[in-house]
Amino acid sequence: MNIPTFLYGPYSEVKKRCAQKATELRNGAPFERLTSDFLDTSNVSGTLVLEGPVQRFSSGANFCCFALTVAISDEIIQGHMSQEFWEKLHDAGLRYPWVFLGLLGQHSAAFLHRSPSWHLPFLRAAVEFWPVLAAEGARYSFGREPTDLWSLPTNIRFVLARLGLPIDRLKDPLPQGELSILAGEILERVPS
Repeated sequence: MNIPTFLYGPYSEVKKRCAQKATELRNGAPFERLTSDFLDTSNVSGTLVLEGPVQRFSSGANFCCFALTVAISDEIIQGHMSQEFWEKLHDAGLRYPWVFLGLLGQHSAAFLHRSPSWHLPFLRAAVEFWPVLAAEGARYSFGREPTDLWSLPTNIRFVLARLGLPIDRLKDPLPQGELSILAGEILERVPS
């Protein structure tokens, strides 16, 4: 998977770079023009941190996938960006796996909670990106030991539950390791 270089490194450095990127977005830059420098995660070590900041991953070289979402959230809270920017961020997350990773933690949960119309598009993006995301294996973390993505309490699980998947099913391993099988039970009930 390709992740922008500005999301890689100690959080203190990534935080500064993401604050600059949030300012660029506020000034009209589209997500696809934020960077042309990407790291291929298959060639670079480091945990894919989805929630933070956390002390454990603050100093080493890791992918701070949550950092741009936090920077945008800070801009919104400070009144520099409108609340509607959450929609722009989530729209970009439906198109780019690296942005989608930043939407899996708590900083995006409130938007998804109050915006049910985003649940199906979010789930469809999760299914589309799943092969790439799952291929990373046990590299994901919410601040603890890295594990596989399905083992974490991400917004993918939240959306599945909100769309009617029984909670017991969310506790089980994925059927044949594929999110599409589990999500298919929901997606086949709704029009495209």
